[in-house]
Amino acid sequence: MKVFITVLVLIFSLQSWTKADDIRDFEIEGMSIGDSALDFFSEEEIKKFLIVEYPSSKRIVGWESPSSMKFKNYVAITFHVKSNDKSYEILSIKGILDMENKKKECLDKKKNIVDEIENFINYKNKHSYEDNFGNAAGKSIAYITDFDLESGSIRVWCTVWDKENEMSKYWIDNLNVSAGSEYFFDFLNNEAYK
Repeated sequence: MKVFITVLVLIFSLQSWTKADDIRDFEIEGMSIGDSALDFFSEEEIKKFLIVEYPSSKRIVGWESPSSMKFKNYVAITFHVKSNDKSYEILSIKGILDMENKKKECLDKKKNIVDEIENFINYKNKHSYEDNFGNAAGKSIAYITDFDLESGSIRVWCTVWDKENEMSKYWIDNLNVSAGSEYFFDFLNNEAYK
């Protein structure tokens, strides 16, 4: 019995208990930053996705899955690529869950996901905050947690829409998990809306 316990202690003490350092180690539906979307979808399938464009630049484009497409963990995914990239290298990826009128459940799931990320990823900074969209969407609010890594960022958030506000009455409460490269966030922060 002592030999067995000694062997177990040696095995566990020699294992590497390191966390991931790179944004490419984080997956959503098996997809990571740097993967080709063509490894998961045909080009014909991608062309059926909804296009996400930005007002000030077309250098990067997003593709959001149609509602007919089924995934293991999310009801929809969105990924971004360079506009003319025929290899569809993923620069950001987001999973979406509908949480209509399920604020508590959404916040509980968000907490579980945040806890998992904390245990899995080495991050430089973590920020949790609320955003009310500058009051433009009435009492709508997003509960956000951001993780900053050396190579990108991860965001987990619940959005609870104010159905009485004209701007947000058609939106569905949702839980979102996204990961993006530094390249993507540089585009988003400095070019997409300028």
